[in-house]
Amino acid sequence: MDARANLSRLAASGLIVFAAACSEPPTAPEPQPSPPPVAPPPVISVGLGQVWLRSASPEPGGMLLIHDCTYYPGETDDPEEASMFQMCGPARMIFDVEFDETEIAHAVFAVRFLRGSQECARASGIPYFVGPFTAGSRASFVVSGVSLVGQVWGGYIACSPLPVETTRLVVELIDTKTAMPLLRREFAYSYTFVER
Repeated sequence: MDARANLSRLAASGLIVFAAACSEPPTAPEPQPSPPPVAPPPVISVGLGQVWLRSASPEPGGMLLIHDCTYYPGETDDPEEASMFQMCGPARMIFDVEFDETEIAHAVFAVRFLRGSQECARASGIPYFVGPFTAGSRASFVVSGVSLVGQVWGGYIACSPLPVETTRLVVELIDTKTAMPLLRREFAYSYTFVER
């Protein structure tokens, strides 16, 4: 009988403890330490010169609206054989370049948008071929449109699905004979490509 009484008292005290625990208000979880900020990618410099982004529309951190701009360069009745698939969008950027000790005969001005090491989009300056430039001179280049990188005949987009955020903007003056960069600057500018 004593054993039963002891069990009854133990069960009753357990219920009281359980009820007391349930009646207390829940405690908020302790705040977790926030992760350290991600450092921007290092600046890549090739050649002796400086590059500045004077103005951009949209500005860095903004959204680039992309649409299907497929066109038909071939002379055929089958549009699938003639069509060149492309996704592109409007953008206006003005870059200023100063050539320190570099003399450039002829080059192509190009801008690339990268997500990590993957190239997602590119743009070319107007005019496409530029030069000659003497050491100590300055020039400005205008970009008026952006195209997503992909396989133009198969309709494949490298950075998909959209939306895609790029975090690196690489500006290059490329030698027309060797296809090697004569001058390259990288900026930690992000853009989000969105299909409209």
